[in-house]
Amino acid sequence: MCLKATVNSLFRDRGNACHSPKMYPPPLNFIRLAVDPMVTIQGRTIVKVISAALIVSLCLSVSAGFASDTQTPAQLEEIKIKSGKWMEQTQQAEQLSKKHKFEQAEAIYKKILSERKELGLDLSGQQNTLGWFYANWGKNDLAEQQFKDQFASVKENAGLNEMMLCYPLEEQAKFLDKVGRKDEAKKLRARIKTITAAANAPVKLPPLAKGMTASQKTDEAKKCCDMGGKLIDSELQDKALVYLNRSIALNPNDPVAYFLRSKTEMWVDNFPKGLQDLNTAIRLKPDYADAFEDRGHAYVSVKQYPKALADFAKAFEFNPKDTNAMGSKAKLEEEQGQHKQAVADYTKIIEIEPDLSWPYVQRGIAYESLKDFKKAIADYTVLCDKYPNSYDFFELRGHAYLKANQPDESLSDYNKVVSLNPKYTGGYAERAKVYQRLDGKQTPRVMADLKKAK
Repeated sequence: MCLKATVNSLFRDRGNACHSPKMYPPPLNFIRLAVDPMVTIQGRTIVKVISAALIVSLCLSVSAGFASDTQTPAQLEEIKIKSGKWMEQTQQAEQLSKKHKFEQAEAIYKKILSERKELGLDLSGQQNTLGWFYANWGKNDLAEQQFKDQFASVKENAGLNEMMLCYPLEEQAKFLDKVGRKDEAKKLRARIKTITAAANAPVKLPPLAKGMTASQKTDEAKKCCDMGGKLIDSELQDKALVYLNRSIALNPNDPVAYFLRSKTEMWVDNFPKGLQDLNTAIRLKPDYADAFEDRGHAYVSVKQYPKALADFAKAFEFNPKDTNAMGSKAKLEEEQGQHKQAVADYTKIIEIEPDLSWPYVQRGIAYESLKDFKKAIADYTVLCDKYPNSYDFFELRGHAYLKANQPDESLSDYNKVVSLNPKYTGGYAERAKVYQRLDGKQTPRVMADLKKAK
């Protein structure tokens, strides 16, 4: 698959994910992958197949769970670069461990942990790795501490979703089994059983007091609405729905409750009901930017694209700093073949947040669709100059140079790609195409790169 086809395919996947029941609105787990491919979310295979720039083009916002929402675009770019190095270093440490060179392996693992901590990333996966590393080394006290640290890290991010605690508890129980502390492991598994039973139990709210005043109903509705929002943040939409239903019953004029309830409905692909709640939220609050944005995503899900474009525009109108809404509008315009309008919208985003990378990537792709390769190359050059150690932006520019019939410039960029990431097979595959343009199909350097691309 060619580079541009891969980008467009992935962005369509992102769009689909935005509106799937488990990722509505925008897919936070996929965004976590975009900024940190070491996150354990079905990501390892994806990262091996696609380059990071293609992921950057998907990244319309950043998940606070794994990367702080206060991080700058430059810090996110650093995370992306470091993640590839961390994967290589982890493989190196694994090989050292197999050779019983434990001190050297430990130094690598601890360095990765320190760097992730400095960047404000989730530490639980690395703590788990260190836990089993120490267990295999025979340093059980250190291993146990890492498993406890893993539990603490997960608990910090779990919110109200205690089911997230089951995995680190089970890992700790396995370790205790390994070292012969069966009774302690049994207690941890009993706790897991209790957590699971509570999570699967239906929510039963206490009956309301009789004769509540209007003010009391409003206060109780607000408490239920707030709890519904917290449960949604913890991905407990089924439980949130119970609280939001009561909130709306007590105060049918609160647009926030309808807005939040729509999220629980979209979670299970109930788009008609979700749209109904969003319509009500907007009727009650005609300038509700977030509701317009979510309704735009819902309209995309039911393939009502003109309405989606209109809602994304409204969301941006009522919140001129909402680059996510404008980005969704621009990408949908691209999908609809409205490349000039997409360019205009990406330009607005760049004017608002010039430090972001993804608008330059997406505007460059839109320029390529318009055959305006000079402007596409200019956009990619901004990123190449700003992030000279990110091979992915050189890959995008190299592809554009080749389409612009500038093979020498393209070759220079692909040389940069393979020098920055010698293990990226896609760089060799694309450079082989440049060599074919320059040399012919069967020259030695073409064949050498095709061999490395396998």
